[in-house]
Amino acid sequence: MARDLYIIKLLYICHLPKYFEVLNEYIPNLSSIEETKTRILFVAPYMSMGGAEKVVLDLARSLDRKKYVVDIVSITNNPDRSNLWRELYAEVADHLWHIPDLIHRAFRSGFLYHIARIRKYDVVLMSHAIIYIDTLTPVLRIFPESKRYCIIHDVYPDWSFDVARYDFFWNKYICVCPFAAQLLTELKGIPPAKIEVIPNGVDTNQFDPICFCNNFYRNKFRIMPDDKLVAFVARMNPIKHPEYVIKLARLMKEIPHIRFVMAGDGPMLEEITQMIHSEGLQESVFMLGAVDDVAQLMSEIDLLYHCAESEAFGLCILEAMAMGKPAVVPRSEGIPEFFEDGVNGIMLNFDEDFIENSKKAILHILLEEPTDKYRVVNRKKAEFLSLETQVKHYEALF
Repeated sequence: MARDLYIIKLLYICHLPKYFEVLNEYIPNLSSIEETKTRILFVAPYMSMGGAEKVVLDLARSLDRKKYVVDIVSITNNPDRSNLWRELYAEVADHLWHIPDLIHRAFRSGFLYHIARIRKYDVVLMSHAIIYIDTLTPVLRIFPESKRYCIIHDVYPDWSFDVARYDFFWNKYICVCPFAAQLLTELKGIPPAKIEVIPNGVDTNQFDPICFCNNFYRNKFRIMPDDKLVAFVARMNPIKHPEYVIKLARLMKEIPHIRFVMAGDGPMLEEITQMIHSEGLQESVFMLGAVDDVAQLMSEIDLLYHCAESEAFGLCILEAMAMGKPAVVPRSEGIPEFFEDGVNGIMLNFDEDFIENSKKAILHILLEEPTDKYRVVNRKKAEFLSLETQVKHYEALF
């Protein structure tokens, strides 16, 4: 034990000069103009592809810089060891810090403390705060003048709602669907008055079908104009069940003119890629990895397939709807609150027959229904749940 403490002290001393060097170089004092604006700190999970990260990205991009200063900090290494969205985050942030790239982990809490002390934030907005909860709350509670909000993106009781252990810290919890708000009250005893439901929104200017006329992905993979293209867009992790796409493609292998494209990164990426090759599906399933221009992809597909076992919202579904595309989705938590079975696509029970029923639903939409049945109604629904509306709700809290 004594030896371990000695090593920790030695690491601390060795990294101390670097710590002060980084403090002076990377944390600027407030300018006179910044002092007149509302200063917001977004604490983002990673700089990687995912719905929670995209919410932060979209909000930061949309806030009026005449009124707000927007800083973003990320303090955890991405699961895939990359920072895929660093450039995108840098474009929307006035100041951006990814702490693991700057200093030793022993100093991360201290670095965050100095960021908050020097930048004097009016609002601290944590996304997926459970990742940082034991590190950040003791630091940021030192600044009681800040408004502190926590965005809960998921509905996993033992994970998402654990932030309620620090209930004294939060001014409000922001849930992306009423189902999550209800669970937070039932399981953690949080009063409804302390919960704000703000659904995710889609940028209907970016996701607008009239803005796209080329077929980048279809041309890249030599997908014929008559082929029907089904997309899976999600992080490659077990809760999203990307392996279901492979099983589905295997069932539909003999059906001509139906292709699948998978967009996303994550811990199962290599496994899914190997499954495609071992099943001999290289001509019917195309792996894209991380995709920055999701709107371009959505403009080229005929249907979105979503197979997450649990989903508080499902932003990719709304993005597909904004492009006028139908979807086949599970009846999971928050999805039924904005997606209507038979109106926006087909919704299925997530049970032992899900894959077989997915096959039937996809074939029904692609082969039996009019090609433009969903175009207008899905676009109107997306316009109702726009990013502009979402931003207005957040600004009311600020």
